[in-house]
Amino acid sequence: MMLAKIADKKILESKDYIFEPKIDGYRALCIKEKNKLKFFSRTGHDITHNFPEFKFPQNIKAISCQLDGEIAIFDEKGNPSFHLMQHSSKSIHNAVFIVFDILEKDGQDLKTLPLEDRKKILSKTIVEDQNLQIIPYSENGPALWKDISKRKLEGVIAKKKGSSYIDGRTSQWLKVKIQNTIDCVIVGITQQKREISSLCLGLYDGDKVLKFIGKVGTGFSEKTLDQLAKLLKKDEKPKIKPVSGVLPKDFIPVVPINVCEVKYLEATKDIRLRAPVFLKLRDDKLPTDCLLDQLNQNHTSTTKLATYNEKRDFTKSPEPNPKAKAKKTSSLIYVIQKHY
Repeated sequence: MMLAKIADKKILESKDYIFEPKIDGYRALCIKEKNKLKFFSRTGHDITHNFPEFKFPQNIKAISCQLDGEIAIFDEKGNPSFHLMQHSSKSIHNAVFIVFDILEKDGQDLKTLPLEDRKKILSKTIVEDQNLQIIPYSENGPALWKDISKRKLEGVIAKKKGSSYIDGRTSQWLKVKIQNTIDCVIVGITQQKREISSLCLGLYDGDKVLKFIGKVGTGFSEKTLDQLAKLLKKDEKPKIKPVSGVLPKDFIPVVPINVCEVKYLEATKDIRLRAPVFLKLRDDKLPTDCLLDQLNQNHTSTTKLATYNEKRDFTKSPEPNPKAKAKKTSSLIYVIQKHY
């Protein structure tokens, strides 16, 4: 699957991208062969049986076809709800497959075609119904962002015009989030006041070593805590040290096979999450997808410098010119500004 890298809001001003709402659901591939549909998760599991309501082969105008999209359940306000997705078996709402790309049609590989051409083919291939939709998109990033913000949705995906479909994470697709969120591997727990007081979090760095990035102790419901207690298996005799970094003294390692999503205020210079809050478990994502580059450290530095340049008033105290000759003056003038 093609995956997006993180970017900031400046990309929304670009004329080189189209913009789609970021859907809070399960990423999935739909494969049609004759009149049969199969759905596969991002981790490669066959999830067709989880969505018996997906009976729309006649709405896909092709003998064979491969579609990329997101499975979502919408709440009463018309917004996608991950909570409803996680409890879909008990939900009165039907799931919807929201298609955003077409990779193959009737034996023809479409991945190398420009994005705009794939969108045109997609629109001629899909007949929408209550369980099958084509994602809307816009060339006006700021306007879409305003609408997304009002509805308190996840964010926006920016896709480069003319781009091919490339498996893996690429800068041809960029995601801009409303709030800072990150997918983390659960590497351990602490037990100060209850069976699980906090989750210890890790991310894989470039050499595939898990790096400890902090712990999260808020955002859990009692139901979630019960679920975590059953899900997490203590790694009492790890063959190798599973996590690098300074760990809490009461750290209890668990088998690092589960992923959760947390929101946070910012990441510190030593790569620790400030004010993290647990959001949800992500059984649709692999631990190896949880990489340090999610924190986008380089981009954060660039953003801080841009903020500094924007707020500093250079008309009052311009940057010194090393080639300019010093002028004699009878008095010195000091300008005091708050620097960011």
